[in-house]
Amino acid sequence: MEKGPAATSAAPQIRDRVLRVLDAHEVGTASAADIARALFISQSHLRRLLRRDGTSLRQLRDEHLATRAVEALHRGEPITVLALELGFSDPRAFRRAFKRWTGSAPSTFSDGQTPPRQSFRRRLSVTRELASAGTR
Repeated sequence: MEKGPAATSAAPQIRDRVLRVLDAHEVGTASAADIARALFISQSHLRRLLRRDGTSLRQLRDEHLATRAVEALHRGEPITVLALELGFSDPRAFRRAFKRWTGSAPSTFSDGQTPPRQSFRRRLSVTRELASAGTR
């Protein structure tokens, strides 16, 4: 296997490509096999590329869900409905996950009282830029 610019150029782009695949699937339905198939690579190669990029499929899924949750909360969607739409078993599980992602409870976040963690805000802005670039 050749190692050079061509071998490493796919790694920085893999994150964006995986997020686009997650956007295209219904929430919670894209497995690792589905994502790899959509990108025309093997699952093991997908894992290697993500590892090289310093991320994992779980981290990207969490980022994708967090982005969708934040957008829905800003639109005023009820937490109970949002939890079910995002594939959580109940609102309590969603609240725990949301707090892990942002550092805030969804109720305070939707009221605008607590800003998200800086690192999440930075990731969220990058994700929104990618989403808007994909729709143009």
